[in-house]
Amino acid sequence: MFKKDLPVKRVVIAGCRDFEDYKVAKEYIDFCLSNIRKENEIIIVSGGAKGADSLGERYAKENGFETLIVDTLVNCNGYEQGVTTEYNKQYAIDEDRLFRFLLSTQKKAMDELHILDSFDSIGQIGFVPGAAYIVCSFSHKTDGDILNVILSKEPSYVGMLGGKPKIRALFTKLKENGYSEDVLKQIHAPIGLDIGGEKPAEIAVSIMAEILASRCGGTCRPMRDILRDSIFPL
Repeated sequence: MFKKDLPVKRVVIAGCRDFEDYKVAKEYIDFCLSNIRKENEIIIVSGGAKGADSLGERYAKENGFETLIVDTLVNCNGYEQGVTTEYNKQYAIDEDRLFRFLLSTQKKAMDELHILDSFDSIGQIGFVPGAAYIVCSFSHKTDGDILNVILSKEPSYVGMLGGKPKIRALFTKLKENGYSEDVLKQIHAPIGLDIGGEKPAEIAVSIMAEILASRCGGTCRPMRDILRDSIFPL
């Protein structure tokens, strides 16, 4: 039970699903919460995924904090299935802290990292015309918000993670916003080439291969098939 005299602080712990170093996470969270935990009741907010999310839940359990697991932290507006507007209003409006854990390889690979106070300010990012963009945020709605901005920036490539129901829902919304089907067909969704891999690294290879093919004018066909008629008959 919460002490009535203390304010409640919600702390989001999220990040890479391959991040499993609990010692590092615990030391960092201990340090960051040291100044507020004595004067506030702490709720740990988790997305319920493996990796960093599960470390947050473990930290909450070991320290006697309440854990709140949510599927999305935004108003769904028709994009999400199974998460109601009232659910979001009640539980996920004013997150007070965000701790985001990434693997060291991910940190080094970033040329720039933009942290936004809200998705309303996404237009402030300096999107570069002719660049390639991959959309993979935490909810259908935010993916749609990002696509709305990117499509106006003359990208050379836009890809988005997601299955058929999500893509149809998003494309329907974008069409209602004035985008033609010809424009929507240029979005690579689902993203990547069909190479048969399911592991994160394999999916990353399929995505980068598609981006390079788009940039270089490739067909994504096997070279064997392209040159077969010029080689055979022997």
